[in-house]
This record gives sequence, structure tokens and C-alpha cells, in this order.
Amino acid sequence: RRSILALQELIRKMDPAAELRPFGSWLSGMCTKRSDLDLCLMLPSKNARSKEDLTKKVMRLASFLRHYGVPDAWGILARVPIVRCTDPLGQGELDITINNRLGALKSILFREYILTDDRVWSLVVIVKEWSKQKGLADAFFGGLNSFGFTLLVLGFLQSVVRPPVLPNLLKSSTPIPPEERAEAKEADLIYGHQEGKTMLVKRNESSVGLLLWQFFRYYGSYHDFDNDVVSIRLGKVIDLDSVAGEIHFTSGGRKFAFIEDPFEPEVNVGRSLTSKTVGLLQEEFRRAQTACQRGDLHSLFHRSNRAAEMERKRERESARNQDMLSRGQAYHRRKGGEEKDRAEHHGDERRQRKKSQSSHGLADGELSDQLAEEAMTLSFSDSLSEAAMSSEASGRVRSLSFASRRRSDSDDLVEAERRPWSSASLPLRTSIARKGEVEKGG
Repeated sequence: RRSILALQELIRKMDPAAELRPFGSWLSGMCTKRSDLDLCLMLPSKNARSKEDLTKKVMRLASFLRHYGVPDAWGILARVPIVRCTDPLGQGELDITINNRLGALKSILFREYILTDDRVWSLVVIVKEWSKQKGLADAFFGGLNSFGFTLLVLGFLQSVVRPPVLPNLLKSSTPIPPEERAEAKEADLIYGHQEGKTMLVKRNESSVGLLLWQFFRYYGSYHDFDNDVVSIRLGKVIDLDSVAGEIHFTSGGRKFAFIEDPFEPEVNVGRSLTSKTVGLLQEEFRRAQTACQRGDLHSLFHRSNRAAEMERKRERESARNQDMLSRGQAYHRRKGGEEKDRAEHHGDERRQRKKSQSSHGLADGELSDQLAEEAMTLSFSDSLSEAAMSSEASGRVRSLSFASRRRSDSDDLVEAERRPWSSASLPLRTSIARKGEVEKGG
């Protein structure tokens, strides 16, 4: 709770209306001291619906957290983009999603299942810890995430053991339309645990140990990962071919395990498993069955070589990410310095131009209005008849023509001199003729 409050205070510097809400194992009640903390950042804006919008906001959040003292905040562009970082108080890892309403609903559903039967919590925690010790709980490296293992346990307790330990707590097997998922409410979708207890006609009295052994035996020897779909939405294990028209998994490519998301049936939670890891998973299930049968807890939770290898891979990945971040920060600092130098150079040039223009303006001011008007008028003398002008006027034109070229409009006058009969020279010629200063035009 202190970690959430500390992070909430930090994030409100970015958006005062933002709110952090816990979900995942913390909300469902399945958390342990080693569990990661899953948080959902609820933003008031409704424009972060598409994956592109969420990706931008996730990367911005990661950059913001690094700027404010969380150095290992990374944006992970998974199906649901997240920011992964270390707790500011140093108490564990954090996964932060944005506007993930369905994530909270899934956690609430799991909480109701736990409250329906006390054995559910024990089985889920044991299986999750076992999967971590065997190196199979990281979807990034071809394993299955914690959400997937929880669905395997719930599916087993619903549809495999007889009598079932758990009922189906979803009020409808009809999938929620995608456009309505952001506004879905708990009361409309999920039965409470009190109602769930009344749904069971006969209570299963098996112990946690017996149920755990049966769980490992079923998934190690009887479950067909190529064709069976674990679905707690329907409350049973279904054949993939028989529901080909009802379930359309959106992830392409060859898949080796099928676990349906209860609120997003088109999502295959087991999509991260490969042919190799499915084989390893089944092998570990069978070993765990043997360990349970012998009562050998040491062998059941013994850390495998794969788990140590996955740990080394995560450390190398973290170091590589940190190195990339350091290089990126150095690059931006260098580019920022170059931009600053360039801006200062351009500023010096602009100041020099303004100073030069200012000095020319003083020279222009030295000309009186009378001389300027006379210079503009008499500059066209080369195009007029020499007979119509006195030698004195010609001398005044020659003396004033240099000064007139220092004016801002000197280029226009020079151009008019070159083309004496252009349209620009006609008004001046007309005024000259009107004043009677010239008898005939050139």
C-alpha cells in the first residue's frame, strides 16, 4: 500500500487526474511476498483506446518515471503494453498498464473463485511457485505467464475433477462485444462467491494434496495440448475442432496450447508456448506427479537448471536495456548541445544583420525628404532628353544618385533606370510632365 501511494504521488506530477488501481494477484488475493505488484493507471482521457495510443502513453510513462528517479522503468510492447520497473520503495517489481478495465474484472473473478473454496488459493499459489522454480513461468522466454497457470488450475477444478470443486461464476457464456468492454461492470458479469457456493449440488471433499496430484497427472498425461481448449467461460475443456466456428483466436501461426481468456475469447493465453516448451511443461508435470505421490516436497520445488538459465537471461536483458538507455541519454545530451551551439550561432548572425541594417538606416535618415524626392525624380534623367535638362540639374542628379542607392528602395530605382518605359516609371513621368519641368519625353 505504501508503494502504491508513493507511486501515485509521483505520477500525479504528470497528470493530476490520474489514478493508480491495483489488480492482478494483489486484488484477487493470490499474492505472496514474492509476487509482483500489478497496477492499472486510469487516465481520464478516452482517446487511449487503440493499441497505438496505449503504446505512446506507455513509452511516455516509462520516460517520465526514469526522469523522476525510477532508473529501470521500461516500456514493454506486448499485446497489452506495460511499464515494468522496480518499486520506488525497493519492495519488488511493478507492472503498470493503462486504462486496463478488463484486467481488474479478471482479478475480481479470480477473487470470487478463491472465496468460493479455500483450497483454490492453496492450489494456485503452489502451482505458480512450482512453475517459477522450473523456469516455465516467463512468457517472454517461451513459457506460460501467471495468468495462464491460474486458468489451468481453475479449468481443472471446474471440469476435470468429479464432483467439481468450482462452479462457473460467469453470468453469461456470450462474449462481451469489444466496443462494450471498456464500460463493463462487475455486477453484470460475475456471480458472487455466496451464490457460487449454492450452485454446487455436491461438495468435493478431496484434500489439497490429492487435488494437486490429480492436477499434475491430468496435464502431464491426459490433456491434449494440440486440440483441447481450457475454457472457464464455458466451464469445460472443449475440443478445438468442435468450436471452430465459435472461437477465433486472433494470434496467427502454429500454436501448441490453447487457453481461452474468459473475457476476450479471441485471445489465446497459451500462445507463448512453443513446441519445445510444451514438451518441457508436460515432462515437468509428470515429474511433479511422481514427487507428489512420494511426498517429496524438496524434489517438487527444487530449482531446475532452466530456471537458473532464465534468471541469467533476464539479467542480461536488463543490462542490455540499461546500456541502451545510457547510450540514448548520451546521444540526446550530445544532440542537445549541438542544437544549442547551432542556435547560438544563428542568434549571433541575426544580431549582426540587425546591427548592419540599423547602421544603414542612420545613413538613410541623413537624407532630407526634399533631396530624397528629388533624387527619386531625377534618377530617370538618363532616359529623358539631355536637351530638356540644364547642366546644373544633371550635376545634382550625379551627386544624389549615389546617396539614393543607399535607400531601401534603391534596387527598384536602378531597375527602373534600366527599363525607362516600364510601368513602374509611368507615374513619375506623368508627374514630371504635369509640373512642367520637362518639355518633351525621351
